[in-house]
Amino acid sequence: MPSSNETLNNNNYNLDLEPGKLDIFTDGNYTCSNNHNNVHNLPTNKSFQLYENDCQNNCSLQDKLSQLIAKYQISHNCVNELLSILRSEGLDVPKDVRSLLKTPKYKSQNIIQMENGSYIHIGVERMIKPILYTYFESIKNLNLIELSVHVDGLSISDSSKSSFWPILVSFINVPEINKIVLPVGIFHGRSKKPGSVYTFFDPFITEIKSMFENGNEINQKLFQFSISQVVCDAPAKAFVLNVKYLNA
Repeated sequence: MPSSNETLNNNNYNLDLEPGKLDIFTDGNYTCSNNHNNVHNLPTNKSFQLYENDCQNNCSLQDKLSQLIAKYQISHNCVNELLSILRSEGLDVPKDVRSLLKTPKYKSQNIIQMENGSYIHIGVERMIKPILYTYFESIKNLNLIELSVHVDGLSISDSSKSSFWPILVSFINVPEINKIVLPVGIFHGRSKKPGSVYTFFDPFITEIKSMFENGNEINQKLFQFSISQVVCDAPAKAFVLNVKYLNA
């Protein structure tokens, strides 16, 4: 069985992280990195914090509206009515809430056929960029954004082996958005898990390695990214490490 410091690799790719960055251990029924002692105390009911003092001086009207929508979960229909009123008063705001929130335009996704099922890669960059644009004031003083990766299996019903295996990403070192969890890839199969861990992770690893090497530019500032922890339960840990799971 691989040691906790080994990286996921085979002949096709090698995801080289800094020593200790992918330290995985089991605590009860859940597994996480030991780089962050507070991983078991992830925030649950904390509301989004709107930093009014900073925004009064630094944020544009559109940024303030975006954060207000996220904080109070205002419906899009209500926001569109508000934008119409603001435009009638001569304020420079978009016509539609989707433009205000920088919602990506719909683009058909490529469904990848895999052993035991199919996989759709939504994209790490595609999912995290709108969040980072909206909360730029909270990250502008950072150079490195630490990500948490979550992997788990979800049975659709008790009478079927069909299941979903999502790859989820969240933020660690940005307290204002650390409760946001984003799906970046989803596998659906007719068995309890994907047939190959390498095929399952290949689109994700290809994209995340590019982000590690090149960074990502938000509002003309280049940010670097790292994976600081991987969170999964015991069966998912065995799958990620490509070892036999013993349920005894």
